[in-house]
Amino acid sequence: MGGALYSGWMKAARFSAWTGLIALMLVLGVVVQILAPTAAFLIAWPVLGAALAAAVGGLIDPRLERHVSLWPAVIVTAVLGGWLFALGHWTFLGVGMDLPGVLALIA
Repeated sequence: MGGALYSGWMKAARFSAWTGLIALMLVLGVVVQILAPTAAFLIAWPVLGAALAAAVGGLIDPRLERHVSLWPAVIVTAVLGGWLFALGHWTFLGVGMDLPGVLALIA
């Protein structure tokens, strides 16, 4: 079963997967911008970082087969993940467990 799931994931499809995920997050960012404009930066900045990481990785190796082409994604994930972790920490200290939905938004 695991082999059947893995066989559909070819190395040539990685860039397409990145593009589809970024497009989906862009749509989600627009929806959040309409419904809750003050919280839209929680989605907009990570989407921008992912788009830049995909573009730089695609410039290094268009098929994303070499490990060095994935380093921009690793760096952006570490920076933006740390930023979201810091926001979640201060939100947790400010809100506490009274509103766990706010913490779920950042998670």
